[in-house]
Amino acid sequence: MIPIRQILCRRNRLRFLVSYRCVSSREATGGKSRQKTMIDQEDIYAKGGKCTQQTHSEGFPRKQVVLVGDSLTEIGFRDERGWGLELTKRYLRRCDVINRGLYGWNTRWLKMAMEKNVAFLPPQMHFGTLLMGSNDAVLRDMNPGQHVPMDEFEQNLLYIAAEMLRRAEKGIVLIAPPPCNPDAWAEFVNTRKPEFNGKSDRTNELLETYGAIVKQVKQTLQKRFPEKFVRLFDAYELLKEEDLREKSLLYDGVHFGQKAQILFFDKLWEILQSENLTLESVDDGFGHESYAVKIPGREIDAANQLPLTEPTFLEVMETKEKCL
Repeated sequence: MIPIRQILCRRNRLRFLVSYRCVSSREATGGKSRQKTMIDQEDIYAKGGKCTQQTHSEGFPRKQVVLVGDSLTEIGFRDERGWGLELTKRYLRRCDVINRGLYGWNTRWLKMAMEKNVAFLPPQMHFGTLLMGSNDAVLRDMNPGQHVPMDEFEQNLLYIAAEMLRRAEKGIVLIAPPPCNPDAWAEFVNTRKPEFNGKSDRTNELLETYGAIVKQVKQTLQKRFPEKFVRLFDAYELLKEEDLREKSLLYDGVHFGQKAQILFFDKLWEILQSENLTLESVDDGFGHESYAVKIPGREIDAANQLPLTEPTFLEVMETKEKCL
């Protein structure tokens, strides 16, 4: 008698070999072979009261949105109400939101990374956001490693934004850096960088000046890429009238607290809405238009295009059977 475990192992190995040969044959023929395995499935779903069929034999299409920046972008995916996470929620099953935020980076390092690593950005994207300048604008005498002179900052930003626009289907949102609270930042970094002697390496005057350079870059890009949209989002203007001593705005004097994350996202979403980039009718590639599975009798949250309650497996199967 052969043990049941041994039989199952042999069966699994056989399945793996069959699957591997199917994939290999598709790769060998440049993906032209239409194998009836795994990918070539029939997606049947209810749409507007009518039953439609859609077959995806070459894989699932998926739009991509790329958020490029420094820690203000990276932390936007880390905090509970971070603006990157909020954008991801809004685009559930409509597109992939990619985080290219790099804590502590300036435009010099980002440009070098893009020159040496072609995979830093996807070959194509629907649109992107670019938020840089907070680290470039530090005081040169106190922090020469991060500081980038204004003329170099402008050229770096032009290069980065132009590379994004060449790959973007629609365009980019160019974001000027927000203000800071120098006193809170000095207190925060005092134990981490004693060489600062309790002082801040950041000033709002410099941040505003670097923000003006971002505006100049925006004008240059509009002339160079007239077929794409280039929108300016002035984060300095957004927050300058707020009480930056509040931890809910800048928890360490530089990085967004929850209140600032919400204000930032709301303004960004307003810009995206004006460019018709809410992607409400985008096919998710899995046979359903938008995230909401169209189950009869299920209420849909129209504002966020999300089902108020998830459909059960049986409900999905019953809807599928009605379409047959």
